[in-house]
Amino acid sequence: MSTPTQIVIIIEGGLVQSVISTGEPAEVLIVDYDIDGADEDDLLTLDEDGPAYCTIHEADATAGQDRWAIRAFKQTKDAGL
Repeated sequence: MSTPTQIVIIIEGGLVQSVISTGEPAEVLIVDYDIDGADEDDLLTLDEDGPAYCTIHEADATAGQDRWAIRAFKQTKDAGL
């Protein structure tokens, strides 16, 4: 069984700052239902789930970033979180 690609999404101040992948580059869709203060033109309704702020990010899989993400996953799992 192969190890799945792991993706880390870094959020600060409620905004996505970066997306990091441990494997191949990937596209990541962020769906944020916390839309208070959002411009109505920036919202999308997915199925019956109501309006959301949706953004697509390219996951960075460059050397260094992927090693950081692997360590972050290991530390998190080791902590039992």
